[in-house]
Amino acid sequence: MTSSDQGYRRLTMEPEEVLAKTGFQQVKAVNLEVKLERNPHPYIIIPCTFGPQEEANFVLTVKLIDDVPQGQAPKGAAALSPRKKMPILYATVANKFFLSPSPSISWNQSIITGDWSKARNTAGGCMNNNSWRNNTQYVLQTTPGARIYIFLKFHEKRAHESLFAIGFYVFEVDSTSKIIDEVKAREMMVSKSSFTKDYEVNKSFKVNKESYIILPSSLDPGNEAHFQLIAFSDKKVRLTSIGDKKTIKLTGEWKGGLTGGCLINNQWRNNPYYSLFCTSNSKSPKNITIVLVQSPNFKIKTQEDLQQLEYIGLYVFSSEGSMRPLIITNDTVVSKSKFTNSKDILVNLDIIPGVHYTILPCTYFPSIEKQYELEVFFDETPGTSIQVKKIDTDSDWKLLTFEGEWMGRTAGGSHGFGGFEKNPYFVFATHKQAIVNVFLLQDSLQSILPAGFYLYQGNEKPSSTLQPYVRSNFMRSDEVYSQNVELGPGVYTIVPCTFEPNMEGTFTVNLYSTVPLTTVRSQEVNLMERIQEPPKKLSMIMKDPTAIADALANIEEQRRKGSNVTMTKSASLSQSSSFPGSGSSTDKRDRRD
Repeated sequence: MTSSDQGYRRLTMEPEEVLAKTGFQQVKAVNLEVKLERNPHPYIIIPCTFGPQEEANFVLTVKLIDDVPQGQAPKGAAALSPRKKMPILYATVANKFFLSPSPSISWNQSIITGDWSKARNTAGGCMNNNSWRNNTQYVLQTTPGARIYIFLKFHEKRAHESLFAIGFYVFEVDSTSKIIDEVKAREMMVSKSSFTKDYEVNKSFKVNKESYIILPSSLDPGNEAHFQLIAFSDKKVRLTSIGDKKTIKLTGEWKGGLTGGCLINNQWRNNPYYSLFCTSNSKSPKNITIVLVQSPNFKIKTQEDLQQLEYIGLYVFSSEGSMRPLIITNDTVVSKSKFTNSKDILVNLDIIPGVHYTILPCTYFPSIEKQYELEVFFDETPGTSIQVKKIDTDSDWKLLTFEGEWMGRTAGGSHGFGGFEKNPYFVFATHKQAIVNVFLLQDSLQSILPAGFYLYQGNEKPSSTLQPYVRSNFMRSDEVYSQNVELGPGVYTIVPCTFEPNMEGTFTVNLYSTVPLTTVRSQEVNLMERIQEPPKKLSMIMKDPTAIADALANIEEQRRKGSNVTMTKSASLSQSSSFPGSGSSTDKRDRRD
């Protein structure tokens, strides 16, 4: 027995609200004696069976003990035998009493069923898990000022030991689109139930708007069950499901040579990249949301755990074909996130069918190693397909890297100075027509020197008398580049240098090519120049750049097969040794810093 709720059928009942109750026994009748105080509101009597779905007729009798001799029914007592619904009966304590069935004021209600399914990717767990967005979400529509009771319960009968903790969140929203942004979700949250291992959980609240979103979930991801979501209101109420979005999930890692950091670092190109492409029967833009989650298996339990999160962010670029862009302008950047040290960040954007895009997930600072997940959410519509895949070396630019320093005698300065021939230089070859982007990089943490580079055809030692094939601008910048240089088959020499001599520092030269480039060591070229009478075949090669490239490709192929190849008795082509003052050359795809 409990007091009433202003004339409405009781929907919830806390233990402290129960004034008295009988024991549950398998007997013909049970009875209860209780002393009631005068109360302006009615009391509620709820007769019930111990378990659900048990049907029977019953008679409920209420009598005033003080006014009626023991064993006699009180004058005016009412006995009801309802057949369909379990009654809630009212008794008023005064000089007389009366019984009435369920109150005339009834709750409006809306019921919807759903499921947590691993097969359908809807068993995301609570908001402590990265996968919370995968849960189905529901729109609650009602009238401002209404009182709402929400119930979440298992739909099927379960043994108690098979139960798992369940609960739900309530968000106050302006839009009825699915919530994906966790930061905004927590700002919009107006209520949530406890997560309890029980048959049902509930929560009541008063609404100020017409639309809310409810997210029911289990505590842990991967738990499967069918459930019922029920909304009761003293005004009109309606629950509808928000269509589940299709999800593409990819895992990756910033590690080794793929830890370039964000765009303020000149090593930003050394990151994982993903191609994004949409095909559709319609030319209208398609809305997508991209979510980046760092350390997906790391659980945040304490404030100290938050200190282990790195600053992460996302860029989305427009690109030509499947190859990633190497030069970024304001027109190239389609969307970008802020860099925050939160568990996840996201961007929401519209993409145009038929246009190629590149996704760059990165840390803010370089040289930070972390695992991550990349998820793309979009509405699945007929005739539309969205593909997201990691850009691999087969479809991307082929990278060749040289590292060196200007130090002492190798700090020769630019073309107009007498020490130009002393600068470090690097020789490489291509056996096919190539488009090459050349980048000269300096460490941004050191003093930036005014620098540039010269690119020559052939393998002659550079001198101020030779005419360069390409000459970059000389700039005091951590990055100087020449874009889309067309190279025919042959051998080329690149000379990075400072503008004036005796300026010391370290540098990196990155060559991004449409075809693989082969490194020819400058020391070996010098050795070949010292051969006074080269063999006839070698003389022919030296005069024909195309033949040089073919010979180098042949040597490289035989080396991969384990053969020892010698061009002359005193000179062999190798890709792994270095020469004084020039630094070593490394194929970045195989390098681990």
